[in-house]
Amino acid sequence: MGSLFLLGFIVLLAGSCSGCSSHSMLYFVTSVSEPGQQVPQFSYVGFVNDQEFVFYNASTKRYLPKVPWISQVEKDDPDYWERNTLYAQGHERSFRDHLATLAKYYNQSGGLHTFQWMYGCELRNNWSKRGYYQYAYDGRDYISLDKKTLTWTAADVPAQNTKRKWDANFRDNKFKKFYLEETCIKWLQRYLNYGKETLLRTEKPEVKVTRKVDYDGMETLICRVGGFYPKEIDITWTRDGEVWMQDTFHGLVSPNSDGTYYTWWNVTVDPKEKERYKCHVEHDGLLNPVDVAWEEPGESFEGGRVLGGTRGGQPPPHPEAPSIALCHLYYFCIVSIPIQVEYP
Repeated sequence: MGSLFLLGFIVLLAGSCSGCSSHSMLYFVTSVSEPGQQVPQFSYVGFVNDQEFVFYNASTKRYLPKVPWISQVEKDDPDYWERNTLYAQGHERSFRDHLATLAKYYNQSGGLHTFQWMYGCELRNNWSKRGYYQYAYDGRDYISLDKKTLTWTAADVPAQNTKRKWDANFRDNKFKKFYLEETCIKWLQRYLNYGKETLLRTEKPEVKVTRKVDYDGMETLICRVGGFYPKEIDITWTRDGEVWMQDTFHGLVSPNSDGTYYTWWNVTVDPKEKERYKCHVEHDGLLNPVDVAWEEPGESFEGGRVLGGTRGGQPPPHPEAPSIALCHLYYFCIVSIPIQVEYP
């Protein structure tokens, strides 16, 4: 991988279609060779959609609830917490061994290294399914399961060592495929039922178009969309009612503190033609798509600053976000604000 994605939710759903309504259950497991104040030696967290619902406390060695609704599982599955505690404890031990093995594969004698595992499933409204089972080492692809062939795809030469071992275990690979396509989906549906008031809610987006004057005499129209849930949303610019992609750029969909999302989508226009452009938004929270045009604001500022809106399109740095120096070791780096960082 040439770039690292720091996501509030997950990296891997980036391949999903924009605006497609879907639900997902994903687990992220991370082991670090040299833990520090900001870096726990082992972490195990589970998400349904964008909400963390379970986690493993490495201090108490227990698998614990993160949200109230998951407590309902105890009625249907009394052994749930004990079973998953033992499961997580086993992975905590095995991941230490994996790190030692990988250090040999990469001819490393020390230093800070990370080994990560992400697995889970996605269910779309059209009932299509996706499954994920992949590993990363020091922030880069290591190996992933190909469900069609029941073999593993190695990302580099050292990973070929693991591939040979895991490819030979056909029975286990078949079990993993069944888990991703059947067991995982059933648990996802159960969790969605437990947390339906939170996970299946819809909140309609608020849409506002502002503008800024560019130094070359052109103008940028900024479509700000916020307060929506679920995360999936379709935003496009139109000119005279037709989709317009030229000179457009946009931000990532980012989480708000209240559990909703916001994003922005810009287009550079000739000031004389800005009335021809509208921001087109489709979302599950809207009965019908909306088209919003720029309107003359009460006040304006020149010199490349936003007219009639909040300055800038990028979200501010989040105080809890790990430093770039730390996150470069992570492939799945769970933070509250999405940022994209390019490797040198």
